[in-house]
Amino acid sequence: MVPIRPDRINKTKRKSIEIQINSQGKVIVRAPTWASENQINSFVQSKSSWIWKKVGEANKRLVLHPAQSKINPHDIPFLKQKARIAISDRVGYYAKIMELSYKNIRISNAKTRWGSCSPKNTLSFSWRLILFPQDIIDYVVVHELAHIKHKNHSKMFWDYVKTICPDYLNKRKWLRHKG
Repeated sequence: MVPIRPDRINKTKRKSIEIQINSQGKVIVRAPTWASENQINSFVQSKSSWIWKKVGEANKRLVLHPAQSKINPHDIPFLKQKARIAISDRVGYYAKIMELSYKNIRISNAKTRWGSCSPKNTLSFSWRLILFPQDIIDYVVVHELAHIKHKNHSKMFWDYVKTICPDYLNKRKWLRHKG
């Protein structure tokens, strides 16, 4: 699993470590002044499931309220890094389930193509996926991994996607309308 890196750590006079996910999906840690970097990182990793859930919820709110989701150009490097970590984690998870291996993961600047799989099994994903709900990211990851086995959109391809993501049709519809 890819380690979670807090976006900001504030050390203050306090007794315990606290994690907050802000409305932009940024991970903010408040820690006592005496807490070491290792202690903070261990605590953050121990809460990784909760963090990913809350980051997904924040991202979902961003997508559902486009007026609030205007992206500040200064945030793009952060979003790309966040996408790299989150998508790599999901690719690793689904590659094990699907018993597939890939060559590399690339994060692109694509605006309309959410993902692709090269003939040599390099997976590419738009960093903008990080603005989508977790289930949509998972669908795109499963879709691209399925191209390792089936290099087209044949019935066999869609049947394979369906074995991992039974409600893939709803995810495709969501991407067409909101993506």
